[in-house]
Amino acid sequence: MRIEVAKIEQRPLRGYFRIQDHVMDPGSNDSFTVKDCVIEYELYRISEAEVMLKLHYEGSCQFACTTCLEAYESRVDESFSVLFTSNPEEAEGVVTLEGKDGFVQLLTGDVIDLEQQVLDTMRLNVPMAHQCRPDCRGICPNCGKNLNEGDCNCVVEMMDPRWKDLELFLNKKE
Repeated sequence: MRIEVAKIEQRPLRGYFRIQDHVMDPGSNDSFTVKDCVIEYELYRISEAEVMLKLHYEGSCQFACTTCLEAYESRVDESFSVLFTSNPEEAEGVVTLEGKDGFVQLLTGDVIDLEQQVLDTMRLNVPMAHQCRPDCRGICPNCGKNLNEGDCNCVVEMMDPRWKDLELFLNKKE
């Protein structure tokens, strides 16, 4: 959803829209799918050079577990705000507006792409490592079996390979 900056007034412009089945970064290791997400927004002009955007999104995303690689769905529910300014000095070096939930961005162009703002924020909020469940056992490094489905028959060598030379040295003395 795109809003023309010239049409934004001081009184809040409110609305909502939906993002469904949107694949983020297809083909990459960090890819995930926004399954169904409802976004509520409020947009208003603070001054001639500043526009405030407040967004709240809620829905579900599909991820691949970083431990077992199985797909799972997770709920998302976030709120954030962005102060758009056409003054480059104001945006330079400023990171937050209202604690950790607000941002300042330089207003470039004649439109604000609300969907892109949500997708960018979702991408930033996805943890680097995420699991399908807290007790996920992952996959066997030898055979690749999902250990959540049961144990494999691989023999696991418990010794750290860095100690191998010490073991050889100690066995020589005997």
